[in-house]
Amino acid sequence: MLTFLIFFVLLFVLIISHECGHFFTARAFGIRVDEFGFGLPPRIKGIIRKGTLYSINWLPFGGFVKIHGEEGEDGSDPNSFASKPAWARSLVLLAGVLSNILLAYVVLSFLATRGIVEPLSEEEAIDMPDARIMIVEIAPSSPASATGLLAGDIVRKIGEIEDDMFVPQTIGEFQKYVQQNSEKILTLLVERKDKESVVMLQPRASPPAGEGLIGVALSWMRTKRVVWYKAPIVGATLTYQTITHTVDGFVDIVRDVFRGEGRDVPVAGPVGIFRIVGDAQHSGFDMVLFLTAILSVNLALINILPIPGLDGGRFAFVLAESITRRRISPHISAVVHGAGLAFLLTLMVAVTYLDISRIF
Repeated sequence: MLTFLIFFVLLFVLIISHECGHFFTARAFGIRVDEFGFGLPPRIKGIIRKGTLYSINWLPFGGFVKIHGEEGEDGSDPNSFASKPAWARSLVLLAGVLSNILLAYVVLSFLATRGIVEPLSEEEAIDMPDARIMIVEIAPSSPASATGLLAGDIVRKIGEIEDDMFVPQTIGEFQKYVQQNSEKILTLLVERKDKESVVMLQPRASPPAGEGLIGVALSWMRTKRVVWYKAPIVGATLTYQTITHTVDGFVDIVRDVFRGEGRDVPVAGPVGIFRIVGDAQHSGFDMVLFLTAILSVNLALINILPIPGLDGGRFAFVLAESITRRRISPHISAVVHGAGLAFLLTLMVAVTYLDISRIF
């Protein structure tokens, strides 16, 4: 139940921050907003305030701001989106993306004051007393996954029995011990949220390529905290790094799809995100906040893509009108963006199917 609550609060924050960007920017330019909806229709309930219908809808996986004249109609109405110059319309369309980037920046700046996990090389770790060996990835259906180990767990000790364990000084020592004792049940002492726990696991004899005997990826890490007045600068750096890493990930996904590996690409729909939220919740509040920043950047970058129905697709239309100096027919705009939304909904259903198939 707690995971459900966190999931919907997180979804609400991401959607509302995005749509508030559109809403307040449109209002600032004197554009009428007909509806501000959380979720997708059909509608559950709505209330009208100052000419805008605020609605809650049955499908909670999205939201929308219905801007008057968004498809190019009523260009003679001064309160219409269509009556505004191209630069103003562009700002309204891009405001949602900028709001999500701003949300990620604020969250990452706050987390910098609490402590950001920083990766280290083994050479750097030797000279840092606060360096720790951390689990950074768990392979699905592996011994580590079956025992409930999570990314973010700190490896303290390993051994055959709890009373006879040793502290690995390097990642190589840990891996060597597992290999030398691969036929035994191993005991692992890990730290999670400042609490230590013991897990027992049996290494597998023939692991898939690249996964290892117990299915964990390890890295040296340390928690780096900054004073509050440096947090805005560190937050900006972290936001930039998050954006560039996410773009690189998108490029890899597109490449894998064209290689015919679409089923195995690392994408997640609502079901997959729910599972990720559950894992983050077990790792602590800071991990949930970090996930919020990551998802906010993902939402921003997806929306900026020039796909009809998304903000990027509508921005492309405004750009085309500025270049050709001719307005696109409202009918054509509505048909193209409607088809784009239908495609995106179909894609979401396909990704959700993949999420469920991965679970089973």
